[in-house]
Amino acid sequence: MALVNYTISTDPGNPIVDGFAWSGSIDVPSLSNTPGSAIPTSVSGVSGGLTVTFTPDSTNGYYAYPSNDGNHYVTFRSQNIATQYPNNGKSLDIWSAVLYSDINGGKTWQGLIDDGPYNLNSVKYTLLYDYTPGNPSAQMWCRGGKITFTAG
Repeated sequence: MALVNYTISTDPGNPIVDGFAWSGSIDVPSLSNTPGSAIPTSVSGVSGGLTVTFTPDSTNGYYAYPSNDGNHYVTFRSQNIATQYPNNGKSLDIWSAVLYSDINGGKTWQGLIDDGPYNLNSVKYTLLYDYTPGNPSAQMWCRGGKITFTAG
């Protein structure tokens, strides 16, 4: 097992325009895996006194969603669902066209660590979301900024 830490922060060239900086970790089988080839065993986010952790589903725990307008994103989710919008569980949605392209191009976790940071979309929200029925809400979020991956 390997730990990939991530930090979402502002960047002078792509500042956070809404939301806030936060960080977390992704437990992966190996840094030599691609994000889509081996589902992480744990995803967490930390901001202030709040920590949110979930286990991605072993079947549908990772997806990369293309978009006709170039606003691509990747997601890790706890629910076993093949549709874009879960109806319960938690997800980490990372809106970055370059990150999406690198992952779909076969970059490993180590490659993402080496080639980052990645600018985040300034229109769409990168977020850690809780889909609790009747009370869905973003737990951590931002538009803009960057995500940096490091080995833990």
